Amino acid sequence: MSPVPDQFPRMNVFRRRGTSAAKRMMVPALFGAMLSGTLLCPALAAAQSAGLAPSDPRFAPVVDTIIARYGKPLPRDSVERLLRTRGLEGLDPYSGLMSASEESQLRTAIAGSFVGIGAFFQPDSVPGGPRIADVFVNSPALAAGVRNDDAILSVDGRSTNGQPLDSVLPRLRGRAGTSVDVELRHRGDSLPVRVTIVRAWIATPSVRGMARASGGRWSYQVEGGDAIAYARITHFSATTVAELDSALRTIGRSGARSLILDLRGNVGGSFDAGVQAADLFLDSGVVVTERSRSDAKVYRATAGVATTLPVALLIDERTKSAGELFVAALQDHHRAIVVGQRSYGKGMVQQLIPLGGQFGSMRLSISTYIRPSGRIIERHATGGDAVNGGVWPDSGNDVVVASDVSKRVAERLEADDQQASLAHATISTISLASDPVLARAVDVLSRMARQ
Repeated sequence: MSPVPDQFPRMNVFRRRGTSAAKRMMVPALFGAMLSGTLLCPALAAAQSAGLAPSDPRFAPVVDTIIARYGKPLPRDSVERLLRTRGLEGLDPYSGLMSASEESQLRTAIAGSFVGIGAFFQPDSVPGGPRIADVFVNSPALAAGVRNDDAILSVDGRSTNGQPLDSVLPRLRGRAGTSVDVELRHRGDSLPVRVTIVRAWIATPSVRGMARASGGRWSYQVEGGDAIAYARITHFSATTVAELDSALRTIGRSGARSLILDLRGNVGGSFDAGVQAADLFLDSGVVVTERSRSDAKVYRATAGVATTLPVALLIDERTKSAGELFVAALQDHHRAIVVGQRSYGKGMVQQLIPLGGQFGSMRLSISTYIRPSGRIIERHATGGDAVNGGVWPDSGNDVVVASDVSKRVAERLEADDQQASLAHATISTISLASDPVLARAVDVLSRMARQ
């Protein structure tokens, strides 16, 4: 099983389809300012309850909100019937209800940082209490002597034996600067140890390089890549644009003549971050258009380019949402070559709407985003263009990968995420021989450089 970050419990509502990378559950995120309440999130893997009864106090406000704000007009009787029989997910794959705690956790995730001890946990660590899966670099947990595979026996004197992780994690969270007493048992030891950990702000980086260099810094050089740099964007959060800009500055000083950006497995996140990241590569023109049932808002490139290097973008069927927005913008402006496999096709925008009191919120699809070319990306919701939706690789660069190879590459990228947080981690360079998509991108950029 994949690890769970300590800023929120495991939430199946955020588990991405077709992968075990539960750590990327933090990706679905707010678009715009933290409090704007609009979402770009992947399709939900876990369905909500079968329906919403008319006696439920949420029923009437949910019906009224759908009629007033859903992305297309719907008659009241149809909405009421749909809610009774199928719930909000009968509208589309992305609408649904969220509890107050889930909403709070979602808002924490998009910030790109959280307050905690700086560790990931195995989600299946009951019975016997939670077990550490990974420790962040320079984290309070690492400083206190927490190790990978430690078993957590108690938190502030309360046993964790047999308790679900969801009930343990809230006890590890708290305000920055406050402390928590944790009883651990290191793997292979018979006696437990007690440590006091001072909670702190922990960054959750979204931009990674090819391998760890000395001091924990990233190296962006592709081995055997003829001065080709590589960076991977795992998701789009409030810190992604600054992280990417910093990486581009380092790459610019390295003498690289071209750049690969890997968005395989990127399940999206912040709409604004996707737009602003694309703006780093575009000097003008439309980045994306958000079309609701009443109007259309056009987002244009304004900031000026951060790099003029030739770019290749890697995508696969797990590339979604803001990741697709970013790729489509660069592809339509002929700013990058797109290599890999057709992306997921998630092109609807959700708004997070409070229901009041202890009833949490609802995610409601309010609009669709349109590529600069005018084509749609959405292909899963009713009325979506299932034939042309998603983002396709450029002609001649559709790389069909055997399922076992695709699985190994996905596992390699996931291991990258898990090891990237460790102070002592040295992540091996991705092999061109074992990654045909990366190899194709290197070949394309090398040929371009020789022309």
